Amino acid sequence: RVAGYAHVYGQPLESVLDPAVSGSVQAAMYGHHDSARILAALPVAPRALFSKAFLAAWEGDGRHWLLDALRDNEVTHWRPRAPVLLLYGDDDQVVPPDEARTAAAELRARGALADAMSVGAVGHEESVRRAIPVLLRWLRSRLRGADDPPGTNEGTVAQ
Repeated sequence: RVAGYAHVYGQPLESVLDPAVSGSVQAAMYGHHDSARILAALPVAPRALFSKAFLAAWEGDGRHWLLDALRDNEVTHWRPRAPVLLLYGDDDQVVPPDEARTAAAELRARGALADAMSVGAVGHEESVRRAIPVLLRWLRSRLRGADDPPGTNEGTVAQ
């Protein structure tokens, strides 16, 4: 993701990643590699992954192009006009369930119709499969003019 931001914002990746590890990290991340190969490319100490300038901005005044871009693209800093349904798996280790619940709460605080709903005790990959029929039901309810998504805020989808 950092490489994508660097490309879109026209910034060198080495302004975020330490130049000593940037090449090996990129090589391990692109294509299909098992987690052992990816982990082997990463430094043991997470701080060693980042450039000194990025770490100084992270710990200091926050002035860095990537931190600015992340703030500018924060998903909850706007009020969508369309209803939003965030679905999650309770056992997701890639995107923690609290992120969906928090995002929905923040969107509701901005006046949006937003809901976060569990698709059950599943991880990231399985949650996508489970979310499809829930999403289709929700979209159909929207087309029929229902005011609320199926279930209640932060509800759990019946299995």
